[in-house]
Amino acid sequence: MMITAFGFEQEFTRRAGLNQAVTGRALKLTFVAVIASIFVAVAALAVFLAFGPYPAPLVRIIAFLMAATIVARFHLPFRHLCLVEERSDVTAVIQTIATVIVVGLTLVVIHLDGTLMQIIGVQLVIAAAITGVWFLWLDRHRPTSDPAPVTKADVIAFLRDAFPFALTNLLWIAYFNFDAFMLSLMKPAAEVGMYAGAYRIIAINYILGYAIANSFTPELFAKSLGPRKEFDATGARMMAALSAVAIPLASVLFIYSGPLVRGIIGAQYEGGVAVARILSVSVVFRMFNFGLSEILTTSGRQRTRVILETGLLIFNVLLNYFLIPSRGAAGAALATVGAEIGFFLGALVLWWRAKTAR
Repeated sequence: MMITAFGFEQEFTRRAGLNQAVTGRALKLTFVAVIASIFVAVAALAVFLAFGPYPAPLVRIIAFLMAATIVARFHLPFRHLCLVEERSDVTAVIQTIATVIVVGLTLVVIHLDGTLMQIIGVQLVIAAAITGVWFLWLDRHRPTSDPAPVTKADVIAFLRDAFPFALTNLLWIAYFNFDAFMLSLMKPAAEVGMYAGAYRIIAINYILGYAIANSFTPELFAKSLGPRKEFDATGARMMAALSAVAIPLASVLFIYSGPLVRGIIGAQYEGGVAVARILSVSVVFRMFNFGLSEILTTSGRQRTRVILETGLLIFNVLLNYFLIPSRGAAGAALATVGAEIGFFLGALVLWWRAKTAR
């Protein structure tokens, strides 16, 4: 459901950015689908918990994974808000605030030795509160009248056009989880748990880059209809904003990897410190890659983006296959960094060729 919701939401943004007909009803249905996906994830978690109890480090990892899932969905209402109010400048700021609130309170509940369901409960209460406020904003600022009624052909066209965006999200999910899967096939469970914990600590910071890149998406779609120079200028502005966040954040994560790993997953996973330091380098390239991915999508090259992301997944699998046997969790981390650099170089070359072609 989350993959489908992502596809709907991206197609909605594309049509709105291109000034195509989008109804207020479609906006609300897309919004509800994404919120529903969060509760489906929680229901799946409840089934998982029925087979517990589980070790404390695993509980903490799952808690942060759920926090990442919830916060990742929060960009949707504000993207729509910037579509109707043209205030993309505030989107990244609000996304950052939401991240700090959810992750901060998750840390508080963990520190108080709360159960996993208590942690998820706190996250959902916050999600419901923020979601309610955003929904009121959307209802207030959306267009007062809808265009002509949506026909069956419109629905089919919308689903067809949304499919490539949903496929992109599916590739992301596979990419972000395949390293741990391959590690589990080659190394002991303790090493897998250490890697998964360190990875989640670092990867949750990807959300900031995702939010910043997506705050530029409506403007990029709109500029894609005009002179290429204006589109490239907007893309350069987005990459500069990502650089301003990614480089300092990666530096902080690299320096404080030790306290973060020991404080969140425990001192018994000391080996995760080195893994986290390696992965902190990936933060820079992952944030850049979010931006370059949006440039490909908004310039009408979604198929190229899907091909490039498929290559990213395959390259990552190959790197894991050769690095994990000799280097274990550190090898999986190096594979992630290597794959991100590969995607960055490929997408950068494509953008540069498009800029110089005109």
